[in-house]
Amino acid sequence: MSEAKIHIPEAVANILRPAEDDLRKERLELERLKTAEVAACEKHSLANRIGPMDYRATMALKGETPDLPDVGALRDEIALKEKIIEKKNDGLKVLQAKYDRAVQVTAANVEIHVQIVRKINAAIQALAAANEQEILFFDGLRRAGVSSIIFRSMAVRSVGSKSDPNSMANLHSRELRQFLPHYVSD
Repeated sequence: MSEAKIHIPEAVANILRPAEDDLRKERLELERLKTAEVAACEKHSLANRIGPMDYRATMALKGETPDLPDVGALRDEIALKEKIIEKKNDGLKVLQAKYDRAVQVTAANVEIHVQIVRKINAAIQALAAANEQEILFFDGLRRAGVSSIIFRSMAVRSVGSKSDPNSMANLHSRELRQFLPHYVSD
């Protein structure tokens, strides 16, 4: 079975990419800040264990800056970055909704869906008719005096028959006429 060819209007084709890329960069920056916070906390922990002078000497010997990073400032930056990501994510959701709508209401995509729904309906109605034929066939055998029918019933009971007003086939047809009347080809 081949995949349906979805048509994407040029006007919205690239509407999401810049916002998604920007959000991805913000998330990477947030991860960098969180890693820096963990490292800063580890440095503070080391300084508390060995003392400030020993810490500075150890860092100087490693060739690292002996100053202790400001954990509070890092946490503020993280909180700000999380708020920025939240707002950009909200903006992306708005763009996503516009994109979703634009793609789905494109005439070509609507027509694809109409054709699919019509095929489904036709298949269900054909199956219901076949189920009805089988019922009539078995009834005819019984009327002919056959008491032990050798044929196995192959009716799809979940679909039902056309003569049953409560069958799934008839319910499907009514629902289609009620909610998607423009899809029904009479």
